[in-house]
Amino acid sequence: MNKLLLLLLFWLFSLNLHAQIQWGHQIGSTGMNSIESHIVDKDGNIISVGHFEGTITIGDHRLTSIESTDMFMYKANPAGQVLWAKALGGPQSGGDVGVAADKFGNLYVAGGFIKELVIDGKVVLEGEGIWNTFIGKFDTNGKLLWSKGVLTKNRYAEARVMGVLTASSEGEVVLPVQFWGAVQLENQIYTSQNPRGSDLILVKISSTGQVMWSYRSTHDGSVYPREVELDEAGNVYLTGAYTGTFKMGQLGIATLPDSWDDIFVAKLDKQGRPVWLKGFNNSIDRLSSTGMSLEVEPKTKSIYLTGWFKGRVDFGGIILEETGIVESPGVPADIFLANLAENGTVNWAKSLGSEGHDLGWELKLLPSGGFVVAGAWVFQPFLQQFDAAGNPGERIHFNAGGYISNITFERNGAFYISGQFWGPLNAEHISWNTRGETNGFLMKFDPCAAKKSVSGSAFKTYNVITPNGDGKNEFFALDPALAGAKLQVYNRWGGKVYESSHYTNDWSGTGLPEAVYHWVASHDCAGTLKGTVTIIR
Repeated sequence: MNKLLLLLLFWLFSLNLHAQIQWGHQIGSTGMNSIESHIVDKDGNIISVGHFEGTITIGDHRLTSIESTDMFMYKANPAGQVLWAKALGGPQSGGDVGVAADKFGNLYVAGGFIKELVIDGKVVLEGEGIWNTFIGKFDTNGKLLWSKGVLTKNRYAEARVMGVLTASSEGEVVLPVQFWGAVQLENQIYTSQNPRGSDLILVKISSTGQVMWSYRSTHDGSVYPREVELDEAGNVYLTGAYTGTFKMGQLGIATLPDSWDDIFVAKLDKQGRPVWLKGFNNSIDRLSSTGMSLEVEPKTKSIYLTGWFKGRVDFGGIILEETGIVESPGVPADIFLANLAENGTVNWAKSLGSEGHDLGWELKLLPSGGFVVAGAWVFQPFLQQFDAAGNPGERIHFNAGGYISNITFERNGAFYISGQFWGPLNAEHISWNTRGETNGFLMKFDPCAAKKSVSGSAFKTYNVITPNGDGKNEFFALDPALAGAKLQVYNRWGGKVYESSHYTNDWSGTGLPEAVYHWVASHDCAGTLKGTVTIIR
């Protein structure tokens, strides 16, 4: 079995540990299957959504699609035990599904369906055209509380949410819907103005299911939203791809005459009024680029952004060029990273890539600074850390086809990844072969898996140091399992003489007299440990 080495979490929560796979879920039996998104709720449970074909087993639950492809959602506890699972679908295909949660544990699911949406055996929504969008609120047990739709009103109309939504802690939901033809949201009918492209509606809905506002953009091309986020003040940030001229009120951007898809980022205030709109264009004709994920740094209000590009893209005067640039719309692409100021000005932009197909799919900020990007590296699932300036750190990847579409963190350094794979996937104790064409996956990585909290006597920490310059026993050394712990040292009167937030076995008591000192080490996996150390010179 191949071994997947993970050198990730030592920089994340000040732990010098190797994360281990605690458990994993494989989703699929036949055809195309994927986990498109997951979130962690207030109690640490994991809720995953995606699409499937045929009959799948999730824990002890069996789901069968009504026709071709249906959506699924399920909830698991932190140990990986599946608590419940359910299908969402209809007589024809469903998919493009995403999930968000509020501080109460309620779930908000947005996705797409053809003709009818069936939940718990009941037809909830109906549309007339090619593709329809729904948003539904579910309680902690998966019971549907309310649903709304952006529904098509003629045979060839289409409304797609692409699984993109976000929710505030209070349960206010924002979702962008790209549409073509005539569609209806409550009593309002929207008709696209470009017969060859899609238009955009941005909708905000209250926790009780009332439409708070909707914003309609105008353009002569198409807009493809890929991520939406809220900041603490309720401002809305949106990224994705566009073609042609894209206008929000008096703001406008345009692709070059022969361009295909270019990158956009937009900010709207909490009332849905445009604040700024930025476009980053390719200077080579007929190549595609897109923004995929963004997050807002709470203190500086700067925006971190990732996605992928082909050719040569201009980020406000910073030119990024694809590795092994090929002036054709073929498969290879590179990942871009960018940081924008609060007003949308580009602070920096960088690229990374190989000669293969590299995709930046998800970006998450880290509590300790910097960020993580997940996606595909040479079309294999990968995850990489970067500092706040975009300089790369450790990278991990699987030797399997596929990508990581979502990552979430827990406070103790554990993290979850989800996405899609094909072919064999072997990692630590997991050995999966694809069932059908593609499978979804969800994994939990836990740096504490082999080092759960135990008594201090289980660790070897010597209680005497002799810092006399002979090179022997010069420093106070904690057990390797406690590497990266917070360490405090006190004298006999309780005065603090040393402190480190990330101890690396480098304290020798310089300047202190021979005496007995008391130490306290705090470690996310092992807990709080105490002891004494005597300095003898």
